[in-house]
This record gives sequence, C-alpha cells and structure tokens, in this order.
Amino acid sequence: MRKFFALSLLAGLVAAGAYAQTSKPVGLALRAGAFFPSDKDARDYKEVWLGLGAEYKLKDLNLGSGMAGYQGGLSVSLDYIGHKDARALPLLLNYTGRQDQFFYSAGVGAGFNREFERGKWRNETKLAYQVGIGYDFVTGGTPFFIEGKYFGASGSDLGGFGIYLGIRL
Repeated sequence: MRKFFALSLLAGLVAAGAYAQTSKPVGLALRAGAFFPSDKDARDYKEVWLGLGAEYKLKDLNLGSGMAGYQGGLSVSLDYIGHKDARALPLLLNYTGRQDQFFYSAGVGAGFNREFERGKWRNETKLAYQVGIGYDFVTGGTPFFIEGKYFGASGSDLGGFGIYLGIRL
C-alpha cells in the first residue's frame, strides 16, 4: 500500500511538472517529504512520518520593504502529516516573503489532529502554526522548490520539522 501511494505521488508530481510547462501559473504549490516529530512519544510511534501539502496563493502584498526584488504574498495551505492512525491536518493562513530565489513563510490557523491520549485515539481541533524557509529553482522551465518547515499545535504531541520537495503550478 505504501509503495502504491509513493508511486502515485511521484506520478502526480511528474504530471504536475508537465502541466506547469504548458500552462500559465495558477498560484498552486504542491509538496511532499519527510516529517520528523519532535515529541518522544510520537518518535517512538515512528521516527519519520509522511508529509504532504498544498498551498494556494491568495494575494500579492506590497508591504513597502524597500529591498529590490522583494515580494510578499498571502496564501492558504492544507498539509497532511501522519503515520498510520496518528495525523495532523493544519489548515493555515500564511504570509510568504521572497527575495530572489529564497523565501520564508509563517502561518497560523486550525489543526485537525488525531492523537493517542490517555490510552485511546482522540480527534481534536487545536490552534496550529508553521514557520518555514526554502529555495526556488527552475529546471527546464518547471519551478521546483525545496523547503524546511516546523509545524506545531497548541497542546499537541504532533509538532516537528519537515523537509519537502515541491512544484509550483
């Protein structure tokens, strides 16, 4: 099942790359990678979890930074971080700043989590947040990126750091 999922994800990224080469950008970013939980109990459950995400750019923001080549924008993102029955689904409003190929982001919103607490699985909605940095690069006209993100949620054991590869459509 995991191999099928990984192959499907890879096929989707390749198809997205072909689409990105033949169409105008729509402001969508797709990412996939490895998530490393910071909580000991979550690491004991599994050291490396699957991380997937999609982010849609809502609006360019001109905050008057005064730096040449600086751009800012507002986006909404939905990520999946999980292993077997445990998962976090942060739905966030983000600010992203860019200087040439480098970018950073910070976001806040709601996290829809499934955690093991007091001997049973519980679904909870918590305040969630993320901070990240990344680098955009272009290969053959397709905008790819690498990104590191820290995800967290209030009172949750599902926080941690993720490393992602992604594509912009």
